[in-house]
Amino acid sequence: MAKKSELGVSSSTGNKNKKTKKKSKAQPGAVAMKVKAPKLNNPFETIWSRRKFDILGKNRKGEERRVGLARSRAIDKRKKTLLKEYEQSGKASVFVDKRIGEDNEEIGEFQKALLRSQREFK
Repeated sequence: MAKKSELGVSSSTGNKNKKTKKKSKAQPGAVAMKVKAPKLNNPFETIWSRRKFDILGKNRKGEERRVGLARSRAIDKRKKTLLKEYEQSGKASVFVDKRIGEDNEEIGEFQKALLRSQREFK
């Protein structure tokens, strides 16, 4: 039995050969994750800047402008930043009283004035 497995001959209950292992790795979910949907380019969303002289095999950066995509990105960016600022614009901040003795109600007005004057002289 040991010689059969060493020679590469496997029984139905033994190890699977290499080909079946490769097939088992490629599951339909894994393949679907790797394959992305192709981007559909709308020719009306792109604007091409005109070249004065055409040179074969030369690609120029910034030749194609995607106006629709740029506009949608700008709108999304404005919604993320300006919308938050606009929503918070009506809210008023709360005044925090940091004067000495104001947070303590047990101290009288005279004691508060003494504590404040002592703080000034230090």
